[in-house]
Amino acid sequence: MRAGNHEFGSREPHRSLAPDLSRLSGFKRRALPTLLAEVIAVSLAMFAAAVPAHAAASCASTGPSSYIVTVCIDAPASGASATGNLGVAASVTIIGASPGIRRLEFTLDAGYLITDFVAPYAFQLPSASWVDGSHQLAAHALLRDGFTSSGAAVTLNFANGVSQPPPLPTGFAPRNVGGSHPVVAAAGDGPDGPMPHRSAPTSPAAVRSPPGPGGIST
Repeated sequence: MRAGNHEFGSREPHRSLAPDLSRLSGFKRRALPTLLAEVIAVSLAMFAAAVPAHAAASCASTGPSSYIVTVCIDAPASGASATGNLGVAASVTIIGASPGIRRLEFTLDAGYLITDFVAPYAFQLPSASWVDGSHQLAAHALLRDGFTSSGAAVTLNFANGVSQPPPLPTGFAPRNVGGSHPVVAAAGDGPDGPMPHRSAPTSPAAVRSPPGPGGIST
């Protein structure tokens, strides 16, 4: 049927104005893995940029079922060379039901070095008081519920021109304070909680001299 130049009732198949989804879906299937990979890569980069403080830190995490405690030696970095007084800094973080931190203990070559009861956990290590060479500095946390964390450790190279071990003290002489009887004092956290100070160090240099240029100081 025609009306002028127009024909009605044509048998020409109907053409939809909607896009061809079959072609588009194939493109989406190919592009989606690439898009996800880019999103993941950007997210990881943003996360790494948000936590630069622990990028060079040596950390160890452990804990019972109720929490995880992470001990980090933030400075110095593992592999560093040490001369003179070396600044040491550590940190402790707990995820979960924290019982509280009682103290942080440091060791050098598995031998007791110093105890720190309060944050920030930092002190000066007189590296010239030990023989030159490789030494391992480690730290572990003791929690108030009795749990002891794994130790974080760094390897350091002492380079002070010291080839012989420092001499050990020849004896102990207690002081008389205000009377005729000697007085010996000890510092510790005791049964009632931590004391707001750091313990006396027990390195060879610290035994020979008080904290300061020749001994460990905080």
